[in-house]
Amino acid sequence: MIRVLRAELLKVRADRPSRVLVLLGLLLGLGSAVLAGLLVIQPELAAGQPVTVLSREPSAVIAILNGAIPMTRILAVVSGVMAMCREYSHKTLAQTYLSTPNRYSVIGAKAGAQLLVGLIIGLISVVIGLVVAIGFVIACGGSLFLDQGGTWGALLLGVLSVTVWSLIGCAAGVLIRDVVITLAVVLGFCFLVDPTLSAIFAQQGWTLVQNLLPGGATAAMVQSHSPLMMLSANPFPPGLAALVLIGWCLVPGVIGTLLTIRRDVE
Repeated sequence: MIRVLRAELLKVRADRPSRVLVLLGLLLGLGSAVLAGLLVIQPELAAGQPVTVLSREPSAVIAILNGAIPMTRILAVVSGVMAMCREYSHKTLAQTYLSTPNRYSVIGAKAGAQLLVGLIIGLISVVIGLVVAIGFVIACGGSLFLDQGGTWGALLLGVLSVTVWSLIGCAAGVLIRDVVITLAVVLGFCFLVDPTLSAIFAQQGWTLVQNLLPGGATAAMVQSHSPLMMLSANPFPPGLAALVLIGWCLVPGVIGTLLTIRRDVE
C-alpha cells in the first residue's frame, strides 16, 4: 500500500497542469480573502464611521482568515477530480491495475495522496487568509484574536473543510470517471446549483436543508459569517457540519468504488 501511495504522489508531482491549476487557484483565493475583508468593513465605511469591527467582532476576523476558502475549495475539488480521472483520460489505468491487481489498494492510494494534497491546499488557504487579515488589521486597526481558542478552531476546521472538498472531487471522479463530464458536474454544482439552492432555502427559512448542502455545511464548519460562504440563519454546530460534508464525500466515493471493482478497464 505504501509503495502504491508513493507512486500516486509521484504522479501528482509530475503533473504540470496541476501546478498551473494550483497557482491559479491560490491567486483566486487571495482575491476571495481580500473581497471577504472588504465586505466585512464595508458597512462602517459606507456609514462614514471608523472601522472598529475588527477589534470587537472575532467572527469578522474569522471571516477574513477563512476568506480564501470559497475559491480554494474549488481548487481542491478540481484537483481531486483530476487525480482520479487522470488515468481514465490517458488510458493508463489498465497498466496501473496490472502492476497492482488489488483495485482497493489503488483507489485507497489515490484517495490517500489526494488527502495529503488537500491538506496542503487547506494550509496554504489559511496562510493566505492570515496574511490578508494581518493587512486589514494593520490598515484599519483591530486584533487577530489568536489568543482565543475559537479562532484556532475555525482555522483548523477551515483546513479540514478544504481537505474534504479535495476528497469530494476524488469521489466524484471515481464515480463518473470521464474528466470533462466530472468537472462539468462538480463545477456546475459548486458555482450554480449549490449557491442557488442556498439562496432559495435562506429566503424560505428552510435552514435545515440549507445546512445539508455542502456549501452550507462548509460555512457552518468554518464559522464564517461572510456573504461569500452562504451561512444559514441557524447553522449546524461545526462538528455536525463536518459530518455532513464528509457524507458528501463518502456517498459517491463508496458507490464509485463498488462500481469500479466490478467494471472492466479499457
